[in-house]
Amino acid sequence: MNVQFYEYNTFYKTHSRIWIGMVFFCIMFMTFFQVSPQILPNVQATLSPLIEPVIGYIGSILFGSELENTKLLSDTKALYTFLSVLLLVSIVTALSINKKWLLKISTKSNYWLIVIFRYYLAYQLFHYGFNKLFKWQFFLPEPNTVYSELGQITPDLLYWSAVGSSYGYTVFAGSIEIATALLLLFKRTYKIGALAAIVIFSNVVLVNFTFNISVKVFSSFLLVLSILLFSPSFKPLVNLLTFKAIEQPTFNKTTTNVNPWVYRATKGIVVLLFFADSLWIYGKSKNWNDDQFPRISIHGAYEVITSSNTDIQRVFINRKGYLVMEDLETNRTDFQISVDTVSRVFEMHRLDSTSIWMYEWSEDKTLLLKSYKPLQYYKLRKLPYRNLPIFKDTFNWWID
Repeated sequence: MNVQFYEYNTFYKTHSRIWIGMVFFCIMFMTFFQVSPQILPNVQATLSPLIEPVIGYIGSILFGSELENTKLLSDTKALYTFLSVLLLVSIVTALSINKKWLLKISTKSNYWLIVIFRYYLAYQLFHYGFNKLFKWQFFLPEPNTVYSELGQITPDLLYWSAVGSSYGYTVFAGSIEIATALLLLFKRTYKIGALAAIVIFSNVVLVNFTFNISVKVFSSFLLVLSILLFSPSFKPLVNLLTFKAIEQPTFNKTTTNVNPWVYRATKGIVVLLFFADSLWIYGKSKNWNDDQFPRISIHGAYEVITSSNTDIQRVFINRKGYLVMEDLETNRTDFQISVDTVSRVFEMHRLDSTSIWMYEWSEDKTLLLKSYKPLQYYKLRKLPYRNLPIFKDTFNWWID
């Protein structure tokens, strides 16, 4: 089986220092930026102990104080420090590399670099796509969010809640991302996939910046990677849209003999691993639709009937392990909780203090929370959280 390797004369040039610098930057970013694979090796976690002390030291100089977190996560001081160093090293590498060494880089090397970029982008789109498809990323708004005044909600949470309330939109958005990932995996369709990825990540970057959502750097990197993959087709696309003649691109072409079964089997295994890694957490938790996934029995919004603390008017219990108390002036205090549904007991943590609470349902369907150290109690009536308009599945063709 002959596998052909193409290189556009005006893009992906083997001897271009700009191309070398961009490749070095992208490879280093993908190598060290923290991701969370489910079954694939966590390369970033393995390498982080080697680079984090260096990033911490340089970051303390750049920001004038010691970094609280040295992990390379999006929109952190550690990542901005890493990007600054990486940009400088990429420029130095591109400028100092020997021309004779550049001449030895084959077209095949460039081809495989583009394959790596395609597969990395596809891998990320699979994860984000399935996260939306199964309603994990944009989940239903929690009780304390729903019962908040609009003006008290931050723009990022407001966007998250609005999108999370629409099952159809999140499923559609996730399906588009999964379809785009599939297009990127194949040589004949990856340019269409790259163009679709540009549209997707342009919207994501716009939303992240305008709603102040903290994935700005990573989403921007994925957008740049999409543009890089589609860049050879920009001029033909512009000519097509402006009704100009489309020049036939010229290629440098080489071939190599590859066993067809090895080629297909390797690609099939990689694609299956991507699917398995993306779907593993949903199968493990058996949660294929988070909107319908069972919550703990005490999940919900409550109004206080009687209590030992007369300042508290509402209590909210989230499924993510948080209990939120709202006082008469609508100020809220959140506590992290761990619930034992068998013994009907939960631990409530805040700062360095921990208290043990028991809960029980009364015959009148009220919820009683009791703590003996210190002695406290709350008798609560459940509010119609899931019956509010934001959860109504309504659709209108006309307004009159």
